[in-house]
Amino acid sequence: MAKKVSSTNSGNLHLNSEGLGDLSHLNPTNKNPVSKIGDLSHLNPPAIARHDIKQVNSGGVGAHNEWPLAKFSFEISIGGFTGYVSFQGMDGMGASIATMKFRDGNSKNFYEQSRPTLTSFDPVTLKKGVFSGDTDLFDWFSNVSQGSMFSDMRTVTIHLSELTGGGQTHMFTWTLEKAFITKFTPSNLDGEADSELAIEEVELTYQSFSMNAGFLDGLLGSLLGGAVGAVAKFL
Repeated sequence: MAKKVSSTNSGNLHLNSEGLGDLSHLNPTNKNPVSKIGDLSHLNPPAIARHDIKQVNSGGVGAHNEWPLAKFSFEISIGGFTGYVSFQGMDGMGASIATMKFRDGNSKNFYEQSRPTLTSFDPVTLKKGVFSGDTDLFDWFSNVSQGSMFSDMRTVTIHLSELTGGGQTHMFTWTLEKAFITKFTPSNLDGEADSELAIEEVELTYQSFSMNAGFLDGLLGSLLGGAVGAVAKFL
């Protein structure tokens, strides 16, 4: 059996009367003899308050809201359109960059190198209700299908808005350049659909798009869009 260290041993200040190591020096303020161990309070950081959680980009012009923007309030203007077109939804906008991979035969690396090449843009799908006498989108599609694609390329401006004090503030603006319709889908019909509306869809192809953020960019885009085309609004 191991010999117990004598309690008369005064040469080691870290031994208690029972011959066991006294760890109270690691946490002298702890009065609990069972948990006289090192202070671990640094491992429990204070909880983060809700007002400390902010959006990543909070320094832009008009960036006053700590919550992400809602997506149900937006406006779309199409160059050359007259009157108002009420869009229900927009989907599909995006861009991607293709890559080229290569590896030299005398390379000492066991992997390929990549470089960016061409950028491609995804088609945008717009949905809207069918209104009596409204054929503007189909007329645009018909003109493109008959060979007038280049003369019927239009600028499409999409504003994501924030409802403020009964009005709207444009927070983000996307501009589609040289857009034209490549697909038109009329509403499906159902004799037993007693509470569904007729919805048609169009698909737009475009050459590029730009994105601007902030109140001033949105306001300028709204004014210019109103001057050159009708505003397609969904609230």
